[in-house]
Amino acid sequence: MLYLAARLRISLEGSAIGAYYQRLVARGLKKGSALMAVMRKMLTVAAYLLRHEQEEYDPHKVCGSGAG
Repeated sequence: MLYLAARLRISLEGSAIGAYYQRLVARGLKKGSALMAVMRKMLTVAAYLLRHEQEEYDPHKVCGSGAG
């Protein structure tokens, strides 16, 4: 399930997760390793948002990019 969600997010235009994936690949990480990093990032964000229910998802905080 996480794999499919990550694949969808990296393929969407303007996605902060997609921009993060592209930065990782541009730095020389293999695509499979970059996808694993994206899945880990998604889990980290989900866990954070579950612990801090009052806080809303902000893609600028997640990946530090202008994409959203």
